Amino acid sequence: MNSMPLLVASVLAFTLSLQAHALGLGKLTIESSLSQPLSANMPIKLSGTETIEDVRVSLASQEIFKAMGVDYNFEHAKVAVAVDTTNPKQAFVTFTTKQPVNEPFIQLVVNVKTPTQQFNRSLTLLLDAPNNDDAPSVF
Repeated sequence: MNSMPLLVASVLAFTLSLQAHALGLGKLTIESSLSQPLSANMPIKLSGTETIEDVRVSLASQEIFKAMGVDYNFEHAKVAVAVDTTNPKQAFVTFTTKQPVNEPFIQLVVNVKTPTQQFNRSLTLLLDAPNNDDAPSVF
């Protein structure tokens, strides 16, 4: 009896199960507009083996920005990246600035680390013009 197909199937199932439970980041939500301080977040998707206390998120180094083809400039240093655990059901990575952002888009590279995993993710934040619904229309 040949056990090779069973071995291949077992390895494949194990590999797929590891990928299904990998640490990741969800969809980016931007809560601010152009000419306002940045306020954005994205959910953290935990693996089955790690807790939120294991997760460290930061902007990547200038070298990693360059390696990923993203220009790094002094504006990146103004972006604060943090892990927000105030919601007991979902932790988020938050991106904030104290100063208004006057560029319509920001490209970032985020570094995510845990004791067993590390990855970088490139993000492009597109900022809409402020909503002026309260302002009178001018014709």
